[in-house]
Amino acid sequence: MLNKRLRLYTYLGAIFMATYSSLPAYINSSFLSDFFAEEKVGWIYAFGSIITIILMALAPQLIYRLGNRRFLLWLTSLSIISLIPLAGNGWGLPLNGLSIIIFFTAYTTLGYLTRYGLD
Repeated sequence: MLNKRLRLYTYLGAIFMATYSSLPAYINSSFLSDFFAEEKVGWIYAFGSIITIILMALAPQLIYRLGNRRFLLWLTSLSIISLIPLAGNGWGLPLNGLSIIIFFTAYTTLGYLTRYGLD
């Protein structure tokens, strides 16, 4: 009985985490489709995934050098800075295709690294 309950909790947790990660991905892809064609949105996500994989491989070394607290402080600060240009043109920042790709990739990559550091 306990085994079935644990399995149920595991499945519910997996559904929650899938929704937690897929809903922002859908919203972000809709945001990117305002600036780029549908095919390019997939390439932007693929580019961001490659950058994330590379930085995830380097993350343990960075945590060892900086310590987890400083690592998370830097990631959070950089994540906020990378989100500001994506918030809109109300900040007076020019948004072209390249800057949107750079800031979007930085924001998503830093989010994954922050979750890694919190774990």
